[in-house]
Amino acid sequence: MKKIVILAFSVLIITNTAKTQTIHQLETKLGAGGLALRDKSMSPLMYSGSNFSGAIAYSKQTDKKTVFFQFNHHRAAISNQFGNSSVFRGFALKNHNLYNLNDEQGGFAWGWSNNNYFNYYQNQGFGNFSERSNYFTTFGLAGQYKKHFNLFGRDFDFTVPVDIQLVGFYLRPSYVSNSPEGYLYPDNSGFGAWYKSIEALLPHRAWNFGLSPNLSLLLKSGNSISISYQYEFFRINNPQPISQSSGVWFVSLTTRL
Repeated sequence: MKKIVILAFSVLIITNTAKTQTIHQLETKLGAGGLALRDKSMSPLMYSGSNFSGAIAYSKQTDKKTVFFQFNHHRAAISNQFGNSSVFRGFALKNHNLYNLNDEQGGFAWGWSNNNYFNYYQNQGFGNFSERSNYFTTFGLAGQYKKHFNLFGRDFDFTVPVDIQLVGFYLRPSYVSNSPEGYLYPDNSGFGAWYKSIEALLPHRAWNFGLSPNLSLLLKSGNSISISYQYEFFRINNPQPISQSSGVWFVSLTTRL
């Protein structure tokens, strides 16, 4: 009887451990594509050109939830239709929290997302007003479709994560100088200038959308090799309209930790 109880207890522990298995993964990406920017505080014209990107991502997956973080760096040489050029650098941190993604064969998962962007660009043709920067953080919905399939005896995963944000906060330059508006008044303290420079992003004032279809070849080691296309778009309407879109093809290696 004692042995039966011990055996049953052991089976219960093993089963519970299997059900609550946690998978940690680290992904490194390199890619190239295009970027288009229209910042009316700098120019009414659109600047576009080649975009080179690198990213590193971490994900933690359990039976009930998947948490995903990705840090991106973009560098682009962009110009307008008249040949005036600008050097663009961008940094982004994206976070997805998806729930009920517990089917190995795939399905839909839903949750929420957070995007953080810091962009810096310089237009030498503008003299003292050549530098521009903007920072914003946004919150919204996220979803993912996943399909597992076998082809030519190899296992593949096809995923389509998508996110859309309508609310958040941003800090960007004034349209008459390099400094955000709160810094233009000498009576403001350092903290006061920073605080008064923050603007709220509301649904009628901003859009932030991301889509990234991904095809992964699963290796026997538990790692995978992937090709993906990452599209990002945002628009902020106030105080001066700014919009940015980018599309990048990535090749990546995912390592199971």
